[in-house]
Amino acid sequence: PAPGPKPAATPPKPHDELSSRVEKQGASAVAGGHRVGAIYRGAAASQGGRSDWFAQLEGGHCFTFVGEGGEGVKKLYLYLWGPRGRRLQSTREDTAHARMSYCTAFPGTYHFQAKVDDGQGEYRLGIYMK
Repeated sequence: PAPGPKPAATPPKPHDELSSRVEKQGASAVAGGHRVGAIYRGAAASQGGRSDWFAQLEGGHCFTFVGEGGEGVKKLYLYLWGPRGRRLQSTREDTAHARMSYCTAFPGTYHFQAKVDDGQGEYRLGIYMK
């Protein structure tokens, strides 16, 4: 008999402590959910350091963005823009453990950003959905 279709690949497990913290926070934020795509990495050499990424997101689903700042990062802010360039969501909490959720109405390429507002060092971000 011919082999059946391959099951959808699950994202690989993270290999560093900071990425593991993102996975742990994602699991608690979205019980029974899973990570969408990679763990995104960034580093800030000074305050205001940021990273921009883009992801194809399905319409009609809720996504939770989980960011974790490493040692030296005191404030990590997250931002999300929709496919038409309009800002949809942001966090401005004084924490290195940022989390933001957004439910998409339309599929498309969404722009998201992590920005270190206080401190410096590495940070990671993951997107989770149920």
